[in-house]
Amino acid sequence: MRHVWAVKTVIAVVVLLCGLTVGQQPQAALSPYVIVSHKGYDYTVRHGRVLMKVTYAESQTSSAKRGDFAGTGLHIHTRNGEYPNGPDLSQVPELGVSIRQCLLSAPDKDGDPVIAIQPTPEPCMMQNGDTLHYEISPNGPSLFTYVNFDIISERLGETN
Repeated sequence: MRHVWAVKTVIAVVVLLCGLTVGQQPQAALSPYVIVSHKGYDYTVRHGRVLMKVTYAESQTSSAKRGDFAGTGLHIHTRNGEYPNGPDLSQVPELGVSIRQCLLSAPDKDGDPVIAIQPTPEPCMMQNGDTLHYEISPNGPSLFTYVNFDIISERLGETN
């Protein structure tokens, strides 16, 4: 009888722990991103021990006012675009600013990562293949505002 109770208790604890960790990323993977250098459209970004050479690809801004329907007033800017859709580096974070890694939900039907509701309203950053995505207002109010960088190279750097 005690054996059955002990097994049920162990199973309950395992189920509880699994439930608490589903959808969460390992803590080591959540190290911040920091832009450590910048020249023109090119940036060096540190993520843990990894140094990434990236280049500005595109961004999206919003001119929507409070109360406007979500997704209205959006303006896309591309590195090779022409006015008014030319590059807009105004949303790129300053050098040395620590940027949280975005928490992710389960991938969408195509297997692409989905940014979850974040624990704070602060901007966050995530890597998706060869793109580094900076989410400016992940929980709103300025939804759909972002900066994308093309990742040119990655290498292990020295630890600080």
